[in-house]
Amino acid sequence: MKRGITLIELLVIIVMIALLLSIAIPYYRDWRLRWSIESDAKDIYAFLQKARAIAFSQKRALTVIASGKRVCMNDGTADIDCINLNNSFTGTISITDRGVFNNSSIYYNGTADVNPAYSCVVATLTRVRLGVYDGTNCNAK
Repeated sequence: MKRGITLIELLVIIVMIALLLSIAIPYYRDWRLRWSIESDAKDIYAFLQKARAIAFSQKRALTVIASGKRVCMNDGTADIDCINLNNSFTGTISITDRGVFNNSSIYYNGTADVNPAYSCVVATLTRVRLGVYDGTNCNAK
């Protein structure tokens, strides 16, 4: 009696692995994109908190502008600091020299249909919150 596997058994295993991968890869891509959008929203949230601290401590008004894959903090004359994102976001949030926000938001404006847990950042007078953009508004969670 010979030990080992036959060519047919090997081909069956290869076909089974190929089928499993063909099912798993699209789910992985969606998960990865969803995670990337959520990560960018959290980065914007942290950047807004940093901008607020700078505006309050240095007593100067700032504007945080998201355009494409870049978010910048501007004092009206020049960009103070910028971060790069993996996904496209848009929106503008102003911060007074007292650290008070205007009521506005920065949101994901890409075309992916993956329903991330967070796809925008909304600012009210004294708070910044992560939320979900519904195509019109950023609904804070």
